[in-house]
Amino acid sequence: MLYSKLSMPRKVLILLSLIAVSMTAVADSEPKGKPRPRNGDYNITVAGDYAGVGTANVGPDRVKLQANVKGPGGSSILNGNCPINGTHFSGTGNVNGKAAVFKGRLDAPDDEQERAIKGVRLVCTFTVTGDGAEKTYGRIVGYVPSQAAAVDDDSDRGRNSKK
Repeated sequence: MLYSKLSMPRKVLILLSLIAVSMTAVADSEPKGKPRPRNGDYNITVAGDYAGVGTANVGPDRVKLQANVKGPGGSSILNGNCPINGTHFSGTGNVNGKAAVFKGRLDAPDDEQERAIKGVRLVCTFTVTGDGAEKTYGRIVGYVPSQAAAVDDDSDRGRNSKK
C-alpha cells in the first residue's frame, strides 16, 4: 500500500539502491587467496604416549613428518607420509618400526582480517599398533618458525591507548 503512494522517481531510486547493495554483497563474497602460504617446513612437537620434537614438510599434495621421540620401549623415530585432501591429511607411517596411522589438518587464516590464526599451523593425531600389543596414541602440533617470529603490528588493539 505504501509502495503505491510513492512517486515514480522515488521508486526508481529505491530500486537502484537495492541493486547496488546486492552487487556489493556479491562482490565481497568471492573467494580470496590465503594471506600466508601453508607449504613449507614446520617445527613439530609430539606429545602423548610418545614425546619429542621434529620437523614436517608440507608440499602442495603431501605432508611428511619426522621426529625423534621417547615412548614405550625407549627412544625411536617417528615417520609419516600423508596425502593432503583440501585442508586435511591422513596416511600411514611408523614409530619405532611399528605401523602408525596419522590424521590431521592444516589451518591457515582466511584473510588478513582474521585475528584468531596468526600464522599457519599443523595439528595431527596418530595411533601406533603392531605386534598385537595395546594401541598407543600421540598428538602432533606444528608451526612455521618464520611466521611465529612475525611482529603483530596491532598487538595491543587499543588496550594501551592514551585517552
